[in-house]
Amino acid sequence: MNILIADDEKNAATSLARSVKKVMGEEARITVVKNGEEVLAVMEDEAFDVLFLDVEMPGLNGIDVAKKVRAGYPDTNIIVVTAYPEYALNAWELYISGYLLKPVRTVRLEEALANLRMPLKTEGADRLSVQCFGNFEVFWRGEKLQFGRNAAKEMLAYLIVKRGLSVTAGEICAALWPDSVEAERHRGYIRIYFAEIRKTLDQIGMADVLVHTRNEYAVKPEMIDCDYYRHLDRGGHPEGMTPRDFLPRYEWAEFFHGRRDV
Repeated sequence: MNILIADDEKNAATSLARSVKKVMGEEARITVVKNGEEVLAVMEDEAFDVLFLDVEMPGLNGIDVAKKVRAGYPDTNIIVVTAYPEYALNAWELYISGYLLKPVRTVRLEEALANLRMPLKTEGADRLSVQCFGNFEVFWRGEKLQFGRNAAKEMLAYLIVKRGLSVTAGEICAALWPDSVEAERHRGYIRIYFAEIRKTLDQIGMADVLVHTRNEYAVKPEMIDCDYYRHLDRGGHPEGMTPRDFLPRYEWAEFFHGRRDV
């Protein structure tokens, strides 16, 4: 696991690095930098799983750096570390993975690392990585997958949220396009949308995630690492998230708010 720590206070950075090593073990490869400019420079050459980011640094502050990292490296988990709790709201609005107050307590560090928005890449792990809190995205080994049609991407989002339950083309259309005219128009294209999803997944050898029997469609949840699934399994909403953060671009997602204990 590749860890980047950004803090202009040497003692604070050293202490955090020691704590991360204690929690994660020898598998943690840790790089320490002193400011936001150095963060962006090293990330151009190397991929990091987690960025521990101090807010008050010379030059670019942590919030500005977080915005740039989220835009350029969306699969990197950002954990803000600061002595100033007033930055919490700005930080959470960036869909970060965690927020730690200095001095960092080991138990809080363990909780943050156990509940990352983007799962850590594991050697040989053949599972799709899916983000439902914030904009819906699908990743494969750190790379974002691209879908030719927005309708195909939205159909995949719906199947993933159903978590293995089979749904018919009619059910998909009724949920995603509740207007009867629009639903009927899209119903004729469901097979095309599904074929496009399969083609995209087949390019990475993961077409087996999909299930299609006659007129029913589903996914295999055991082949998917999804923030929504982790939320359901824990029984509480992700820290800092609210119902409006769940698939905000899709109106049908509101139906699932009551089922997520939020």
